Amino acid sequence: MLKISQPPYIHPPTIKTGTYTGNGNATQAITGVGFVPTALFIFKMADASNWGGYVKTTEMGAYARQIYNNGRYKVDHIISLDADGFTVGDSTPFSNQVNENGAVYAYIALRGI
Repeated sequence: MLKISQPPYIHPPTIKTGTYTGNGNATQAITGVGFVPTALFIFKMADASNWGGYVKTTEMGAYARQIYNNGRYKVDHIISLDADGFTVGDSTPFSNQVNENGAVYAYIALRGI
């Protein structure tokens, strides 16, 4: 009899949500996620403009992708996916879209298998 089994997970799939407040600096580390995200979504809270947010995966290297505006790839937005969270930048040369001083952002961090 043939026995088929699922491959073991390297890590169980995990989702973590949270918020952070931008500081306007060139970089800001967001910690406390508890794992290295394989995908990350960031959305600015309480923004009535057409700001849709950004997504970054481990496959995207230095880039993050806008979720609106034809999905353009940008650098210096989500700089890295780190051991306990992620690092955002000041979106140079764009208007500080993920680290504006005093602005509140929501994130969804995912860890796959």
